[in-house]
Amino acid sequence: MAKSLPIPEQIEVAELLAGKSAGDLLVTQKLAHDPEVNDDPVGFHAQQAVEKALKVALTLRGVDYPKTHDLDFLAGLAGKNEIELPAEMANAGWLTPWAAEFRYDDAPLETLDRDRAVVLAEFAVDWCRGLITEAGP
Repeated sequence: MAKSLPIPEQIEVAELLAGKSAGDLLVTQKLAHDPEVNDDPVGFHAQQAVEKALKVALTLRGVDYPKTHDLDFLAGLAGKNEIELPAEMANAGWLTPWAAEFRYDDAPLETLDRDRAVVLAEFAVDWCRGLITEAGP
């Protein structure tokens, strides 16, 4: 499939999502090394950074996506639309439970690997910014 340039509105939405992803990354970085903060907000913001980065890729390709926090679903949707994901993004589903389960479920989640979460969120933000640069005006 030939790559078509995104329309200006797609780039605008992608930039908005990337900015929000970067904001979630910043919160993740600030909270991850604070022993007084439990895993829930760290995992939540890391997941949000990755989710929004995946949505940048989908937006730039003009792919409609439902409101979902399921990273495996979003990665699968990217694959179905011939969006090649780096392995880090394709395998980010381990963060999905931190998006909603900790807010709506009383069952405790496993301990979050905070360093891994920070590294993945950093990768996601850099990756989606690169996609926007490639799409450029």
